[in-house]
Formats: sequence, C-alpha cells, structure tokens
Amino acid sequence: MQLLCPAWGSADESLAATALNADKEHTTTLLILGSNQLPMTQIIKSQEKENFYDCQGVVSSWFLSIVSEEMNYFAAQSKLVGIDKTACIISIENEKSLTPGLFTIRLYQNIDQLKDCIERHRCTIERNVTLQVKHNQVYRSYFLTDLNTARYIQHCVSNQGKWFKNTNCYQVD
Repeated sequence: MQLLCPAWGSADESLAATALNADKEHTTTLLILGSNQLPMTQIIKSQEKENFYDCQGVVSSWFLSIVSEEMNYFAAQSKLVGIDKTACIISIENEKSLTPGLFTIRLYQNIDQLKDCIERHRCTIERNVTLQVKHNQVYRSYFLTDLNTARYIQHCVSNQGKWFKNTNCYQVD
C-alpha cells in the first residue's frame, strides 16, 4: 500500500502511520450521506449553484484528518499558511451548476475566516479539496490560493495515494 503522499517518506512517519491506520480502519466511509446522496444535516447556506453544510456530521473524522494533513503539507511546500480542520465547510453543487453533485471540502485558518468567505464573500485564501470520481475511485483535487500574493497551486491525489504534482485530477488519466 502506498502512503497518501509517497514523497513524504521518512520526514513525516507519524503522518504516514496515521494515514495507513485510518485506511485500515475505515475503508469506505468518506462522507455520511442519506439515500438521496445528500447530507442528512441542515443546509448552512444556500447559493444559486451550491449548498453549504458543516463538515461535522458529513465528512468522516478520519477522512477530514487526512485531507487536512495533506492540505497543510501542500501549503507548507508552497510556503503558504496552513489550515485548522475545525474551520471546515463542505459544499455540494446543485442542479443549476455545470457539475451537479460535486463535493468540495473547504478548509480555513479559523472560523472567522470561514464566515468572512462564505457569508461575506471576502476570501483572502482558499484551501479546497474537490472529490472527483475517476475510474470508479475517488480522487482528491487540492486547490490552494492566496489572493494577497496572487498564487494558485493545485495537486491531485488518487485513492491509492499517488500524488500528481502541480495538476488537478481533471487532467490525470
């Protein structure tokens, strides 16, 4: 089995061990959804093309830990600020979107930053993980932006942990 990011190697053995243990314990439940493939929790905010839900009760805690650690690793590699996994919201694109049903986990430095971005549309940084189905498997597209420095970084990680640097999962075969 590959590590979530093979390039971490021995530099981050604790993270690798956490990822491997999480994978052994929880092999299928990434998101907790109802029979209609939507969260069983209340919508926090609704916009024209997407609805927002609190990550708690929707994103499995082991999976949130993994995507948070991966996001912070990618941020550190790019010398960008990291995030706090407790400042998390998940958006689902609705039928008015070009990609209905697309899930995006949005992570922030703190709750105030989350509120500024979601409620007031003042987003100085974005740390998003879009879940994409490819070859009947869930891939994770990571998008990191910093509007203050006009930087935009993207990575793709397969469900087997293969890291595709500097690209999104739409471009990976």
